[in-house]
Amino acid sequence: TQEPDPTPRPIARKDGPVHMGAFCCADGEWIYFIKGSVKEYDKKIATILGLEALLDDPRYADPGAIERNREQLYPMFREAFLKQSSDYWLEKLHAIDVGAVRMVHFSDVSKDEQAWANDYLEHVQFPDGMSGVMPTSPLEMESVGKIVTKPAPMVGHDTVAVLQDLGYSDDEIAHMNASGAIYSEQ
Repeated sequence: TQEPDPTPRPIARKDGPVHMGAFCCADGEWIYFIKGSVKEYDKKIATILGLEALLDDPRYADPGAIERNREQLYPMFREAFLKQSSDYWLEKLHAIDVGAVRMVHFSDVSKDEQAWANDYLEHVQFPDGMSGVMPTSPLEMESVGKIVTKPAPMVGHDTVAVLQDLGYSDDEIAHMNASGAIYSEQ
């Protein structure tokens, strides 16, 4: 862990705050929500999850009690979210003014309109003829201009040059290549 954070890593999901975070829904999609610290939100969330009985339970009467008993509370939240789709929960959470989003899949990143509008992504042509989407450089310097993403060379692209720099002769390199000891594009 990094000081001054004493929390051991990695954090298991059940070790995080229950009244916010990521939960899987019945459709297999995950949502992430975060609520304010106002007690009224606890009541609203418990109600939409069908966990109203928790409101009178002394084990969950205040933030300290919730923290001490989160191991028992987390499975209740998890099971509640698994009963309905992500669309259902997003609608319910938004209706009570709780910030919530459907968590995106890695494959969604290259289709994100906002990422393209902010120039966070670019199309890249690879040496093997394939093309793909890569993130742009997070660095922007007026003196340098736009930093264009360059794909890494193919495996073996620099093998001969590296071996030559290490003092191997062309004959030795050819022998290594012929025997399969190295891989070279040449």
